[in-house]
Order: sequence, then structure tokens, then C-alpha cells
Amino acid sequence: MRQVLLATYNYYPYNWGGSEVYVRGLAKYLTAKGNTVRILAAIPESALGDCETVYTDSYLRIGLYKFEGIEIIGCVNSLSTEEIYSRYNVEWKKSWINFFKKYWTFPPIDLLHMHANTALIGAALSEAIKSFFPNAKTLFSYHVADTCPKGTLMYFNKSTCTVTPSVETCTACMMNDRWHISPNLAKLLAKVWPDRYLPNYVPAKLRPKYLTNLSLESFYRFEKNIDHWHVFSPQIETALNKLDVLSKNISILRHGIDDHYFTEINGRQAEYERTNSTLIFMFIGRFKKIKGLSTLLNTWMGLDEKDDRKLWVIGSGDGLEKSLNKLIDKSKLRNDVEYFGFMNVKELRYKLSQAHCLMIPSEVVETGPLVFHEAMACGTNVIASDMGGCASLATFYGEGCHSFQTGNAEKLRKKIKGFKFLPIEKRVMSQQAHYSFLLKEYDDLLTGKSCTKAVA
Repeated sequence: MRQVLLATYNYYPYNWGGSEVYVRGLAKYLTAKGNTVRILAAIPESALGDCETVYTDSYLRIGLYKFEGIEIIGCVNSLSTEEIYSRYNVEWKKSWINFFKKYWTFPPIDLLHMHANTALIGAALSEAIKSFFPNAKTLFSYHVADTCPKGTLMYFNKSTCTVTPSVETCTACMMNDRWHISPNLAKLLAKVWPDRYLPNYVPAKLRPKYLTNLSLESFYRFEKNIDHWHVFSPQIETALNKLDVLSKNISILRHGIDDHYFTEINGRQAEYERTNSTLIFMFIGRFKKIKGLSTLLNTWMGLDEKDDRKLWVIGSGDGLEKSLNKLIDKSKLRNDVEYFGFMNVKELRYKLSQAHCLMIPSEVVETGPLVFHEAMACGTNVIASDMGGCASLATFYGEGCHSFQTGNAEKLRKKIKGFKFLPIEKRVMSQQAHYSFLLKEYDDLLTGKSCTKAVA
């Protein structure tokens, strides 16, 4: 069977997020189908002590460990500011080739499936694999806004970006975000700002044009080594088209959800069914400004405290912004806000089945939030931001889905006050079905067939 290398940002048991949850499920599925799977990811430097160190040079330190029976290639690298933006150094390719020469005693890699575009998991890695394993194919799954120098795919933080990226436009957008200046002033400054190299002691804030140029160049270098792209929503296909990626090389495959969402809540149905007396609104996610939690809490604090309406907040976050931390502390003083912390899939499904409405107030372009599909599977209505994957899924699922102007607390408040629960029953793709379509993409890619264009 196939030799598959899955490359992602981080991995268990050290750090993980949505991409890693996806990769974990995919690795289990591929292994069960008889494939040999290894996972390559960044790990904290301290984790090297838990690993068998197999490679070290001036750029890379690599240790091996196993998680759930799958071998993890844990990597630590050091970067300059320029390298964070350029995501490339020709010496890195040499490091990867030297690693493969020293370590790889297995059959050749058939497929590199990349779930990140970083300095570690970027063009240098894909170039090295194409060089060392000439028959290998590369598939990229677009989980976050990798094509955007700012990492949000938002045009001046107000709407989904639909413009063709250029150094000047992207620099202006970056200035607007980092310097907190008006779009017009940012556009004016971007025209005249120097784009040449400046010494490292000059703060990155004062080198926006140079660093933006490095970021855009890095994508074009990365793109040359990708044989096929997998995205979760049509908006991301459009974003890739703007960067000269052809639609024939892109497949749209929406998320599949965990099998727990397709099983009965045996013996506990009465405990978890929705009540008619209290409307339950729910937020699930990391406690970050980009996830819209500040907007949601500000909105909720502006509502009268009522016995027939509650907000459940599920998730956690480290290194919270001071303003968000204050909001969280203030909201905990109310009787209509309850915090639950981290939950596993089974616990989350139970809570979603009780809630009337899931809130997804993201202030960044989501590529196709998994939690939206999970809510639909539980019959839970959704109020979400009106851009990116959130807007796309609101249209896709239709009934029971509502949108509000991104970041607008007053618009969100009106949606909450006017909310009426609508019983819904939606057909949602399972994780197994999603991965089976992905496996077909693997087969098509490795046999030279045309990959499936879109799967609803």
C-alpha cells in the first residue's frame, strides 16, 4: 500500500488545534486501510528530551516518538524574522535531504500531504521530497489563510478579501492592521514606503513592505511544488485562483464530522434534550479576538440578564489579551453566562444537542469551520459572521442558519433578541465519508487521473 507523510503545524501530545484534529483522524483512517503513515510536525524544544534524536544540524533538530501507534517526526528549528515571512532558505532543502539520506530506510514516500505552509513545512520540504523521492506527489489541504501575508484573508479588516494580491495592496492592508491607521492613509504610505532590505535590528513593524513581498514570493515558490489542492469552501478556491492556481487543480471537499454525531444518546436523551423554557446560546472555540469572543461578550453584556436566556462558553485560551480577560471576568459575574472549559467529542455532542443556537462570530475568514457542521448534525441553529466559510455554510445549509455583519455588536444583539428556534434536520457528511473521498483523491493523484472537482 501507500507510504504517506502527513505534515502539519504541531501534534499531540504537545500542541494541537483544528488541523491536528483533522490529521489525527485521517492518520487513523489511512492506517486502518492498510497504508503506512508517518506524521511530521513541529514540537517544543523541551519535547526533544522525550524523543529519540535522529538528526541535528544548524537548522534542524529531529526526534522520533510514537503517538497512538503512529510514528511522529518531531522537528525543532530556529528562524529569523525574514525567514518567518519568506518561509524559505536554500540551506533548509539540504537539511531535509540529509535527514532523508540518514534516516529513511523505508520504501519511498508516495504522497506528501501538507496541512500547513510554514518555514518548517513549506517549499524547502516539498522540494527535498520531490528531489529525494522523484515519484512522490504532493497534496495541500488549505486549513487556514496561508495565502494572505496578514493571515486573515480580510480586506482592511472589514470584509472578505476579493482583490488580486500585490505587494502594495497587501502592505497597505498590513499597515492598517498593525499601525491602526485608516485604509486611505495606509494606501498612501504603502506607495512610498521602501521595499528594500533593512537590518534585523529595525523592528518588523517598520519593514512592512519588504516582509510582505517576502510572504507573497514564498507562496509562489510553494505553489510550484503542489500537485493538487484541497479546500473546504468555494471562497478559498477563489482566493487561490487570484494567485494563479487553476481550478482544475483544486477540489472542494467539505468537512466530515466525528461518528459520535451519528449515534443515539442512549439512556440519556431526557437529560440532554432541549428545553422550551430557556434559550441556550453557545460558543465553542479558542479564547481569541479573531474568534469573535470579545464581540460576543460585549454583545451579551449589553443585553438584560434574563432567566429564559443563557450563554454557554466552551473552550479555553492561553496568553489572553488584557481586554478579553477583563470581559471574561466581568461576564462570570452574571447568572446567564456559564463557562465549561475543554470538552471531548462525546461531551461536546451532548452540549450541542441541548443548545438552541451556536454562535460563530469569527473575525477572520474561516475556511469552513467544522463546528458549523457539528451544530447542523445536532439540529442546533447557527448565528455566524457573514464572510468566508461561515457565510458559505449558512447558504449551503440554509434553514436555521443566520448571518450578521462581522464584528458588529449591535447587529449581533438584534439577532440574539429576535432569535426563534427552528427545528431542523440536516444531512451532514461523516468523517469516514470525507476521508473516503480524500482517499480517492490520493488514488487519482497517484495514478494520473483527474481529481474530483467538488463534493457537497
